[in-house]
Amino acid sequence: MGEYGDANDVSEQFYLNASYAFDNGVLLDFYQYVADYGNAHTSKINLDSRLTNLVVQFPITDAIKLALAYQTSGGRV
Repeated sequence: MGEYGDANDVSEQFYLNASYAFDNGVLLDFYQYVADYGNAHTSKINLDSRLTNLVVQFPITDAIKLALAYQTSGGRV
């Protein structure tokens, strides 16, 4: 799944989500979010942000699951 949006060169956003469920019940989930705000011609604010998330979920029982996640966050002002 992915989404993209642009607001007249002032704001630009991108979102991507991909997941895969293995036969043994393990779930792999990936998210990427990118946002750029501001423009040298229209605003003094120029902010770029990046967020990446990777989750692996292991089934313990039918009702209990263990999730391990790794996340990075970055960008510039």
